[in-house]
Amino acid sequence: MRKEKIRLEGSVSSHLGYHRANNEDNFLLQGKINAESAPVMEIAPPLSPLLGNWHICGVFDGMGGGERGEVASWLAAREFQKLSAGAELGAAGVESLARRAFRAANRRILQERDRTMYGTTGTVLFTDGRRFRVFHIGDSRAYLYRFGALYQLTHDQTLAAMKIDIGYYTADDPRAAKERHQLTDYIGGDPTLEEIEPQESDWLLLIPGDRLLLCTDGLTEMCADDDIRLVLRDFPDPISASWKLTEAALRAGGRDNVTSLVLGRME
Repeated sequence: MRKEKIRLEGSVSSHLGYHRANNEDNFLLQGKINAESAPVMEIAPPLSPLLGNWHICGVFDGMGGGERGEVASWLAAREFQKLSAGAELGAAGVESLARRAFRAANRRILQERDRTMYGTTGTVLFTDGRRFRVFHIGDSRAYLYRFGALYQLTHDQTLAAMKIDIGYYTADDPRAAKERHQLTDYIGGDPTLEEIEPQESDWLLLIPGDRLLLCTDGLTEMCADDDIRLVLRDFPDPISASWKLTEAALRAGGRDNVTSLVLGRME
């Protein structure tokens, strides 16, 4: 039986925003990263599997101030970029490879940094066009848009999220707003070099019409989930959707760097 031919399209848009001197975000799409940490960048390359039969994409939000954050996010993106030239793997091999890449990125950042603390979030997705799995550290998010509904696939690793989870306060408590940027885990934060572990989704089906969004908090701080859903509804083309999402964050104030990566399984 012939396998169904699957067509994926992807696009990423990154902007430093209106209140930042540097773009500390980075990304990975079709083996390409923001190699020069350009303040504004958009790419929509033709997609083909690079890791055997797998596609890899990701977003990384650097932290540390000055140029430190952009160094951390670049180092992490570069470690995952190295995976793009690998042999064909099964699902178990992909899972193992992803976990090793997070450890390698953590180790690389620790090796490069001086006494200044810096690190990065990392939200990375692997798909063969039929199923996908998300690996995640920090507060950059992954969403699935399907049949008009938007589903958040990741859980923020922040002090606010942790306190909400244990019932210390509710999401509308003023303290939550102050603590939602304080990460409880990030790449570059594990000095043991071996204990860092990403959150992982299950293997989930990817069906025609689905859109996957990976984004930094420069988008989610500026746009409510329903605003994001409406953009993905109104702009089914990933190229248009990625820029329209970034544009929406800028229109709402653009207080932070914003990166929006949209991957779609086309009808």
